[in-house]
Amino acid sequence: EDLAATARRDPVSVHVEKLLATVRERFIPGTCLIRYGEGDWNDSLQPADPRMRDWMVSSWTVALLFQQLNRYAAVMDQAGQTGVSAELAALARAMRADVNRHLIRDGSIAGYALFDPDGGPTELLLHPGDSRTGLTWSLLPMTRSIIAGLFTADQADAHRAVIRDTLLFADGVRLMDRPVAYHGGPETVFRRAESAAFFGREIGLMYVHAHLRYGEALAALGEADALWEALLVASPVSVADHVAPATPRQRNTYFSSSDAAFPDRYRASADWEE
Repeated sequence: EDLAATARRDPVSVHVEKLLATVRERFIPGTCLIRYGEGDWNDSLQPADPRMRDWMVSSWTVALLFQQLNRYAAVMDQAGQTGVSAELAALARAMRADVNRHLIRDGSIAGYALFDPDGGPTELLLHPGDSRTGLTWSLLPMTRSIIAGLFTADQADAHRAVIRDTLLFADGVRLMDRPVAYHGGPETVFRRAESAAFFGREIGLMYVHAHLRYGEALAALGEADALWEALLVASPVSVADHVAPATPRQRNTYFSSSDAAFPDRYRASADWEE
């Protein structure tokens, strides 16, 4: 209460153990897939239906957790904690199995999976089989699964081809194959993406942070030429030379994402192919 240091001192590992225990408590029952909660990296896709917080899974969150479990397992192994390391590695393997069982269908990873509390079929969103949102592909699960080593070599190659063919636009890679539908404000599936008047990085255009993670995935695949091109497209110094309709972007410490010259969301959706 007086902000004085306590006599008790815990190593960082104790805090990590508490964190991992909390993660396990938040798995979808019968799986090693963590619940969506209030959202993931793309916070414009916060769930409109409260039920989704407890029964939906983000493939990106799962891939990121898989990566960190393996990294921490390596740390514990180096620290001589071989039992903890083996337990973490086993959990990561179980997660990979559940990803292939629940989040990948017909060879394609979904952006999200909505589980049925009564044990019915799992609904995949942002996937070729998605009949709810009108969206087919989600960038983040693909790039993070490549970076994390979650995919097999064949899966990585197949999803790299999907990114190249469906998500790579003139200004770089985009989070989804098209923007979430805008109907004047009402929200049905995702909150901010369906009601935001602004049309930019999270809603439909190149998000520079995600674009750089795409570059990281290219590096993991050994695609040096594609990585170089991705960096040139994102750089505010060279963007006007590599993206024909681009105006000069800000040139300070940080590169900026794409903003669109559209008057409103309706026109942006109608002219998406341009």
